[in-house]
Amino acid sequence: MRIGARDAELRAYQETVESFARWRSMLSQSAIADVYVRGLADYRGLSSAERHQFRAVMDEFAYAFMAMHARIEFGVYNGMDWDAQLRAFCRVLEQPGASAWWVEQSPVLGRAFVEEVEQRRAAIRADEPAGAPRPFESPT
Repeated sequence: MRIGARDAELRAYQETVESFARWRSMLSQSAIADVYVRGLADYRGLSSAERHQFRAVMDEFAYAFMAMHARIEFGVYNGMDWDAQLRAFCRVLEQPGASAWWVEQSPVLGRAFVEEVEQRRAAIRADEPAGAPRPFESPT
């Protein structure tokens, strides 16, 4: 039985690595990376086609985190510092364009994941002094 559990953990880890590899692969294309960087700053300022590209990149990013969250919830991905991972995701959402994307797309994401993200975002804001700069930890 223990071998089966270990195999499940290893598969979960591999699936998580593959999820983020797909996202990084998207960003390895300079045109997409440019749209991503501009979209983080101003989602509404992108052209219609660029908004589709930005949504695709952000969707892939969110799905990778959402899948990681599910694996942790199902108990097949242990030993992970989920707190640090979730904080990094929330920091991206603090960017104006990512925040606009989140408002638009979060209703179609998993409810438990969205609720945890919203709770963490609120906690992060509460922990920071008013007017403090919000450092951005770029995932690229």
